[in-house]
Amino acid sequence: MEHSMLEHIFFNEGISVDELADYFHTSTSTTYRRIRAIDSILVTDFDLHFATNPCCLKGEEEKIRHFYAQYLSEKYKGVSWPFDSIDEGTLTKIVIFVMKAFNEPLDFAIIRNVKILMSVSIMRVNQNHPVEFFDYDREKAAYLLAALEDDEELYKKFDGLLERNLDEAVLSDIFYGYAQRNVHFDYSALLSASFVTPEVNRSHLSFSRLVEQLSKRFNIPVYNREHIILNLHNTAHFENFEIYVESVFFKSVNPILEVAEAHMPDFFSAAKEGLTHVLHELSFNVKNDFINHLLYTLIIHWKGLPQFYLEKQGQVKALLISNLDIYHAQISKELLDVEFGSQIDIKVCNGSITSLDQLAEYDAEVIIANFPLEPIENKIVVSINSVPNRYDIKQLREAISSYSVFSRWKSQGPEPISPEYRNMSYPIQS
Repeated sequence: MEHSMLEHIFFNEGISVDELADYFHTSTSTTYRRIRAIDSILVTDFDLHFATNPCCLKGEEEKIRHFYAQYLSEKYKGVSWPFDSIDEGTLTKIVIFVMKAFNEPLDFAIIRNVKILMSVSIMRVNQNHPVEFFDYDREKAAYLLAALEDDEELYKKFDGLLERNLDEAVLSDIFYGYAQRNVHFDYSALLSASFVTPEVNRSHLSFSRLVEQLSKRFNIPVYNREHIILNLHNTAHFENFEIYVESVFFKSVNPILEVAEAHMPDFFSAAKEGLTHVLHELSFNVKNDFINHLLYTLIIHWKGLPQFYLEKQGQVKALLISNLDIYHAQISKELLDVEFGSQIDIKVCNGSITSLDQLAEYDAEVIIANFPLEPIENKIVVSINSVPNRYDIKQLREAISSYSVFSRWKSQGPEPISPEYRNMSYPIQS
């Protein structure tokens, strides 16, 4: 019900608490209690406030719009359309027209997200809530307005969605993300702007350095450097004009980031730390949700990143020991082979190895056992369950990454990797 209250006051701004209570068939006191619970989350997580009588959200307009766009995109996934007062077919044509005008790629997700962002902005403009103190790029706005006016039918349909005349200011208010001066639609424009605009210059240099540092540190080629930097720069400046892939309000985890962290933990950690540093340098929002959105942008736009990363790790030798019997050890090996493929060369321990000294001398970097083992010098010990579970897989991935990092440290010296991975031990966890 709490979520539905937020949605109801968006589409029915200005209602009283009594009217809200009547709509949800609850008492006024219960409604106030639920509003206080919602407000505590809004204040802490979104820097917004649930005001009453009239009921509405208070805060910076960009944050209000971003919150509602994020919320509605999470609740109405797929092809559901929550805006009864806005014809989806008309809006789709407008969005496609605008995306083509800015040479933006067209796909289902982009069109869907921009439609939701645009609809929220139209609703807020019609409710007389403009984005304040917004110094938009008048050249962009004039270009887009002229293009729309050339299509008389589409212009009339767009104008018909508004309770104000469609002009440059209103158009920029609706597309406030794209209308920013520091957002650019190709790398050459970004590069040109970096020579004349200090903020763009700092952003361009900071993201360029980060990509180069990650490439050098992990020995991963960058074949589309300009594309990555352009998208990182624009994503950082869009901030409140993008719907995050990672759920914000319902707190689910972005599966791409989850997989990246599991398969590339050291790269994931270094990239996240680097992006956090860049945002601090640029005085941008450093909230975890936004950092993760930038991290997602980096990972999906870096061409061939997972393949190059895993190839550079090399094959890790592992010895698997079972205190049940050899057949249990063999089926455990088969299960792990399915999960890791050629990343790990797993051998099953025979009866001739029975002591820690023998394990220390065995030609393997990782020792896997279905029982607790003491730390072994220069080995990574991973204790797994009798049937390997998700936690065991995660620990093994960390072990592979740890060994690879330690190997680079031994061959390249202690900068920037420390030798903390030596003698690591992972306990069993059910």
